Amino acid sequence: MAKKEKDEDVVEAGEPEGDEPPKVKAAKNADAAVDKPYEELVYAGQPMLRCKYCPWDTLKGEREMMDHIHAAHHEHSPPRLILVADARGKEVKE
Repeated sequence: MAKKEKDEDVVEAGEPEGDEPPKVKAAKNADAAVDKPYEELVYAGQPMLRCKYCPWDTLKGEREMMDHIHAAHHEHSPPRLILVADARGKEVKE
């Protein structure tokens, strides 16, 4: 189901229950995120990320989503761009 809102396309996710529309909507810049391993949505006015490989969502941001993808879907995960180091500065291998 698609509708216009303030001259921008907003695609609602899921089927409405009763008379209430679903609370999850596609983000305004969702078309730009085609190559990402997650979908950018809006839940109750907050940005939400949904994994493309399993039914897992987060409101905690991209770092939380990428940690999930690295842990649960290693074959689909891109290489990390930020090195993780311990207190002495040595790289921590995961």
